[in-house]
Amino acid sequence: MKNGICGLCKRHTILKKSHLLPKSAYKVLRSSGTKLAPPTKVEIDRKRVVQTDRQIVRYFLCGQCEQVFSARGEDAISKLWARGGDFPLLDILQKLSPVSTRGESYGYATEDLDQFIVRSLHYFAVSVVWRAIKWPGEDCNFDDADVRVSCERMRKVEEYLLGGLTHLEESLVMISVNTYEGLSDMISVPSCHARESFNFFEFYILGLRFRVFLNFHYSDLKLKVIDDHLNVMIMAADHGSEPFIKEVADFFFKNDIK
Repeated sequence: MKNGICGLCKRHTILKKSHLLPKSAYKVLRSSGTKLAPPTKVEIDRKRVVQTDRQIVRYFLCGQCEQVFSARGEDAISKLWARGGDFPLLDILQKLSPVSTRGESYGYATEDLDQFIVRSLHYFAVSVVWRAIKWPGEDCNFDDADVRVSCERMRKVEEYLLGGLTHLEESLVMISVNTYEGLSDMISVPSCHARESFNFFEFYILGLRFRVFLNFHYSDLKLKVIDDHLNVMIMAADHGSEPFIKEVADFFFKNDIK
């Protein structure tokens, strides 16, 4: 611990060693019995796939903000992601009827899910992306031109994370739950993907792929969102067919990782 200014609440106080990615996720990887030991860390922006035990930590947040992040996001999500032979969130989805089907991808209505789970998924995803944007170290360093999140917008995000806003307008979190067995023992550093008219952030964690849009406009779209306007879309899909996963698989092949 050391004294400093908290990255979220801006109070001058004692700072904790904060994790960019949840410490609990690393614990799952190490205890899962996977052959991928040490864990695999994927850095999409830097086009690197490396095996390392090193967690990404910095003195960044105070204890109170760390507790809020845990209580409103990480604690719930850590009970939903894949671990060992269990995948609680996938089990929940498979008991529901999908509202859309496209090939091997199945979309689900968020109102059919426990609303606490939906809120926790949204909060967790936004909190990880916020940490990645604001992270004080070089482990995660975005180009400002690609981030495209104004100072005013970041203040709204931080107000939401601190509890001053019950929902974050003009945001969208898309969660894809992996259905392919054997591809869930992986985490990735958040990456930023810029397009001409929009951008989004993406990260993988133990069978869950998150895509987070912090400047999303719904004017021309009709999406199923839950009543309190927490904008979440959730689907189940085979991640084995995604280009990103194929890149990781190629890394494993070239380095004789089985």
